Amino acid sequence: MNGKFNNDNWRVVTEQGRPNYNLSFNIGNQIPLFKKKDSPSTLGYLFGLRYSTETEYDGASTLARTGEPYEDPIPGDEYGRKGTQKISTESAGWNAIGNLSWKIDRNNSITLMVMPNVLGQNNARYLEFLNPGLGAETFVSEDQFYEQRKLLVYQLGTRHLIPALNLKVDLDVSYSDGDRDVLDLKTVQYILPPPGQPITDVDGALGQPSRIYRFMDESILDTRLGFELPLGGDERKNHKLKFGGGYLNNTRRNVQTYFNIIGAPGPTQWTDAERFEMNEEGRFVSRYTTFGTFKDNDIGINQVMFGYLLGDVAILPKLRLVAGARLEHTDLLTDILRYWEDGVAADDPIRGTVGDQTIPGGSNPEQKPAEPGILDQWDLLPSVNLIYKLKDDRDVPMNLRLSYFRSLARPSFREFSVVQLFDYILSAPVYGNPDLRMTSIDNFDVRVEKFFRNGNNASLSGFHKRFRDHIELLYTTAGGYTWRNADLSTVTGVELEGRIGIFRWLEWRGNVTWMESESELTSVFSAEPTKYTTPMYGQAPYIVNSMLTYHADSLGLELSVSYNVQGPKLAISNSEVNPKGIRAYEMPRHLIDVTLGKTFGDHWGVRFKARNLLNSPLRRSYLFESGYDVDFDKYRFGTEYSLSVSYTIR
Repeated sequence: MNGKFNNDNWRVVTEQGRPNYNLSFNIGNQIPLFKKKDSPSTLGYLFGLRYSTETEYDGASTLARTGEPYEDPIPGDEYGRKGTQKISTESAGWNAIGNLSWKIDRNNSITLMVMPNVLGQNNARYLEFLNPGLGAETFVSEDQFYEQRKLLVYQLGTRHLIPALNLKVDLDVSYSDGDRDVLDLKTVQYILPPPGQPITDVDGALGQPSRIYRFMDESILDTRLGFELPLGGDERKNHKLKFGGGYLNNTRRNVQTYFNIIGAPGPTQWTDAERFEMNEEGRFVSRYTTFGTFKDNDIGINQVMFGYLLGDVAILPKLRLVAGARLEHTDLLTDILRYWEDGVAADDPIRGTVGDQTIPGGSNPEQKPAEPGILDQWDLLPSVNLIYKLKDDRDVPMNLRLSYFRSLARPSFREFSVVQLFDYILSAPVYGNPDLRMTSIDNFDVRVEKFFRNGNNASLSGFHKRFRDHIELLYTTAGGYTWRNADLSTVTGVELEGRIGIFRWLEWRGNVTWMESESELTSVFSAEPTKYTTPMYGQAPYIVNSMLTYHADSLGLELSVSYNVQGPKLAISNSEVNPKGIRAYEMPRHLIDVTLGKTFGDHWGVRFKARNLLNSPLRRSYLFESGYDVDFDKYRFGTEYSLSVSYTIR
């Protein structure tokens, strides 16, 4: 066992961070193949390669977990856990692209793209925290998380025109195959020695040291076939009929294994290799023991078939109608991998339960029936759009748009599977929910847009969205997290966006969106249903995006300054025990980025970027009656500066 696991790196270490860098190479061209005046043929190609590294570090991150009521007069004086942490992430990866585009003739073209991506990531965290439920001492948690991701994407697209019917035909096929593997997730927790005393004085841990290994592979096949047929011979009306369909197959397998160490309670014993070797008595002083079972492994299969029919008709010279419907069939399944492979029925008593033991981070086990998640349903999704020309001018039009359409949101495999996963950022187990339903969304929009001769434009939109069974995240009674459906959710808002050319060399682009949202939920605790309302999960009350750009073409100079911010949005609902209590919100980040680019001659270019000039933190906070007074967690990774040099072959 000692040969399989590295027992020398249980504890985190401090080292000098390396600078971020990015290297890329791209080459492309378009080559004429046959010189035919009436039927030109060209071959375009693009090949590129990129390698990059990135380091993020915060030496003064904070976190807290509290169950105090919303109206608590002194928020933060009572808590379940509170601490400060040093946290870092080191990433390195490469990606490439190969693209071939063959324009066979005026009516036919084929495009093929291949794009591999590889990313490796190391995460480390040193947390000192207080937990009154465990004692008055200061505790330490040292965690390490190694992850590797691979993704290979293939895409094929063809465009055709059948002149005899004036029919356009588009075929798109994409296939991706990816792996996301947790190569080692280590957690050790112990009591912090008093000041001046070494770690060797610690002879006990809060729990057994643990390791998690997770191997996840996922494939997606997405095929779409579309047709566009003009109707009638009046080009001014330009009637169209669009129809087609497609098929999606998404399969994911997740295999994970948990290990605990027994017989090595203290920090100085975790790295003692001899403890993991057979002694003279034929025994192992310390050894690894499996913690979980085959029920920690699951499979997810999602198959979607759809067809659509859409008409684009000019009802009046100034009024256009675009209307149609989309029919979808969803066949979504998640199940424990072995039960799926053996064909065990959903109601077979052999399935038993999962969650008999909680993975590290949970307070108590949370047993649930080991049942599959199954969705098998048809949905009709109508769509109606009206476009009225308030000013019928090709160069400076002004339009009024009214639209309604229905859309869907399916639960992810992680949300829908009964299997539990340990979330590194939340530092807690996350339980899936196979009882989740798909979300149905009715979208209503009205929009007025105006275009000007100098290229400026402006638009004002109003929208209302109605969600049935919106999926939201909440904190469970067992100390983990899970998802459930809200009864009804709504979002109503307005958006103003546009472009203004202040001078010939200076322009502004931006948009401002204001929204009000609400979710109605029902929580069942002690067999008593409780209805309550919250802001909608994940929905910001306002969004501001703005960019000012300066162009000096004669100097080959470009300067842009952007500002972006979103209002506080619900990130985690409070516990099932107290559904009307406080909740954690993702707080606004005021992001200012600057980009300066300069070209030299026909080939050389230099670009300087500064991201997050204000060093705005990633922050989630509990909302009390007195305000956002306790941080759920907060990370500040600093301002990022980058300088790039490029050489272009023309």
